[in-house]
Amino acid sequence: MNATAKWHRPRRHLSVIEDDLRRPQFRGCAFNNASIEFDQPAHPARIEARRYREQLALRLTRLARQLAGPRRGTPLGQQLAVLIDGAYANAAHLGPDGPAAAGLNLARQLVAARRARR
Repeated sequence: MNATAKWHRPRRHLSVIEDDLRRPQFRGCAFNNASIEFDQPAHPARIEARRYREQLALRLTRLARQLAGPRRGTPLGQQLAVLIDGAYANAAHLGPDGPAAAGLNLARQLVAARRARR
């Protein structure tokens, strides 16, 4: 995969997330909502929510490593996971145009900065 294709993948993912936050029926992340409702760590809903977040972080880290290499990609993937998770939580309460949009813009800036350093 060439560098241009790598750059478009994170941007595409962030655009899909932004579209999801703008759905009229958006009520937040279903996994976050479930983990709030079921506070027992061994509850199946909590286990699935944890598994989802682990897989999200793993996918983002893999994508970031493709973009920025292993040394810079790992922290970038973790940063993206926090920003995306925060955007979902925030948009559920304040809508997609407030801090959630700022978080996704920050994610785009991080991706662009890592790409420029590669």
